[in-house]
Amino acid sequence: MPSFDGLYSGSIRIRNVSSSSPSDWCKTTPAVNIKVRNNGFDYAMPHPNVMGNPTPVYPAYIYPDGSIRSVPGSVAGVVTGQVTGNRMEGVISGLGCEYDFTAFRQ
Repeated sequence: MPSFDGLYSGSIRIRNVSSSSPSDWCKTTPAVNIKVRNNGFDYAMPHPNVMGNPTPVYPAYIYPDGSIRSVPGSVAGVVTGQVTGNRMEGVISGLGCEYDFTAFRQ
């Protein structure tokens, strides 16, 4: 079974904002660092423009074919994507906000 463990660094950007969410609420830190252990990760996404700066955590697993999927039962949102070589890319769909991310294993 392949191992995808390591630190992936890259960027994240807003892909879509629900009409019921103010676009400022979706803003987050544009740099992304994802530490993969045992082919899984928990990505914590800060939201500095929302009162209380909520930081939902998106748990995901990387399957042997490199596909990325949310851990079943996750309440924060949905993570989908793919790891190919040292490149990880995907989509995070949270509450009212959707993001694209791309990161490379260091």
